[in-house]
Amino acid sequence: DERLQRASFLLDASASMSFGAEVDAGLKGSKYHYAARIVWALSTLLIHQGDAVGLGTAGGRRPSVFLPPRSGQGQSEAITEILSGTEPGDEAMLPHAVNAVGEQLKGAAALFVVSDFLDSPDKDLETIQMLRGRGIRPRLVHVLHRDEVELAYDSTTRFIDMEGPDSITLDPESVRRAYSEEIRDFVRYVSNAAEERGIPYVFLTADEDPVPALQALIWQVKRA
Repeated sequence: DERLQRASFLLDASASMSFGAEVDAGLKGSKYHYAARIVWALSTLLIHQGDAVGLGTAGGRRPSVFLPPRSGQGQSEAITEILSGTEPGDEAMLPHAVNAVGEQLKGAAALFVVSDFLDSPDKDLETIQMLRGRGIRPRLVHVLHRDEVELAYDSTTRFIDMEGPDSITLDPESVRRAYSEEIRDFVRYVSNAAEERGIPYVFLTADEDPVPALQALIWQVKRA
């Protein structure tokens, strides 16, 4: 399909996305770092194909931004600058960000929402589904860190809420099995909720090759 396409990305930059950051390497290794690389790679690919691509952020230590879809090398550089200059922080308030991006897009487009969906997935997906009424075709990229999935800690550890004041100290081994079941149920729930709404969805952990999973989303965008 050689028609000019319009696509945009909404990237979760809330505090929870900084999970996995290495102390000596800034955000390298975090969920945000992985998600930002996905957005950069896909936006570069689409722009190279002549598509108009935009970018919005949800959360972050600085005010959220929205870059309207445009094509060309200058747009690619602007996207790179936003991704590299964003530092995760605060809450995503994803439904609010989704509505804001929907209003800004003004017309038919594909929207990739890249998030850990840890806040309120039901409300998030309900808002995302409503984008179709504006001619926007949503796609979900669900990202978690491997340590979140496997609770990869060996000794008693204090876990701190990255978006609130709560914390808990526990022995990971004593809760690992129950925790793993909860995480699997959570991912399955989000996946099923997206499928029920007809929203294309992929799940990725922040240490795996994203290409096989993302190819299907790109194909759907180009055929839509």
